[in-house]
Amino acid sequence: MDLREYLAVFRKNALLGLIVFTVAFALMVFFVASRPPQYTASARVLFTLESSATGEIDVADLSAYLEQQVDVFAEIATSPGVLQPVLDQVEPEATLDDFSDKIDTRASVSGSVLVISASDISPARATAMANGVAEQLAAVASGVPSLAGEAFQLNAEILAPAVVPAANGAKVGSRDLAFAAILAILAGAGATVVKELLDGRVLARRDIESIADVPVVGDFARVGNIPISSANGREDASLQIAAKQMRENFLHRFEERKSVMVTSSVPSEGAGDVVAQLAETLADSGLRLLVVDARRPTQGSGERAGSAGLADVLEGNVSLGSAVSPGEVSGISLLVRVTDGQLASEPSWRRMPELLAHAEFDYDFVLVVADPLATSVDAVALGRITAGTILVVGSGIARLRDVRGAMATLADAGISIQGIVLNKYNTGLVKNLQPAR
Repeated sequence: MDLREYLAVFRKNALLGLIVFTVAFALMVFFVASRPPQYTASARVLFTLESSATGEIDVADLSAYLEQQVDVFAEIATSPGVLQPVLDQVEPEATLDDFSDKIDTRASVSGSVLVISASDISPARATAMANGVAEQLAAVASGVPSLAGEAFQLNAEILAPAVVPAANGAKVGSRDLAFAAILAILAGAGATVVKELLDGRVLARRDIESIADVPVVGDFARVGNIPISSANGREDASLQIAAKQMRENFLHRFEERKSVMVTSSVPSEGAGDVVAQLAETLADSGLRLLVVDARRPTQGSGERAGSAGLADVLEGNVSLGSAVSPGEVSGISLLVRVTDGQLASEPSWRRMPELLAHAEFDYDFVLVVADPLATSVDAVALGRITAGTILVVGSGIARLRDVRGAMATLADAGISIQGIVLNKYNTGLVKNLQPAR
């Protein structure tokens, strides 16, 4: 997923993320607060050089040599030879590795003082550890003889012994809170992503490509929830670009298939919106379209009281020409399923091939909108009659198992899918599938 898809996931699962963040933050603060406090005591060892040379002494060389020796003894301070005697006296039950982890050394800014710090849950033991290591190191350093060829003698003495540290004022500091907040944010964000992955909803084109070999002929997953415009022009540039791309793909794949059924796997995936947008962009290029809204009243949007509809044509009550109405967009004609706001008797689909034959003669393309496969078997009946099929997949609505189920249902009926449209808007009212007023 790219950044925009992640942001969409976070917005969608904001409540879950907030709950996980709050719980994780509270648990981490509780964990930090319940830990035994750590006390740190520090002793300082001063290193000096005594010179027996006569004449002038290069101070820069002397300072550099001293800094070098302090760095060397900083390493020696955590060696077994220095730590073992202190360990035997202060904490004999501990291992040398554990004891070494509690000791830290650093040279002062001047380079002549070595600070030895010891941390422990016992302030008295931390003090004894720091002083013990300082004493051992001073003894080792002072026992180093004069270096051959050098007129320097290294001396070490405890400049400031460690004192028992006072009790910590607060168990949870600002650094602990910041660390807990960062981990809690990561936990909340991770929970939203994991939920989305486990939920199995289709979000992007690659989700479709992972389960289907059918090409994606339209991708509106990035367009967002914007209304489809009527004859006044489209309201969003990204929608216009996506619509043109869908038109080019449609003409390439359906050039010889003049009747195309459009359906979806579950409700609210916006199949009607996709058909409206496809019809509009095809009409813009000078083609004549007949949109047959074969959905039931709860799905369709084309009820026209007192007018004939698809059911009347299929039952032989009226002719196709008398039941078709011009749409709001020039070049688009409409044929709806029901009349008078009531569900007519089930259409006799056996007469549908004859209707399509007449329509294909009068129009460049016939687009048939069918109910979702999860709610009706009409899509199967219509798919066997039409020359091509498009499956609309609602981004963030359909789950992968829904899409697999829809594809399996169509395949079992011998219906092949020529294209999939990934959709992210569902206006609920398709303006250009309404009759012109």
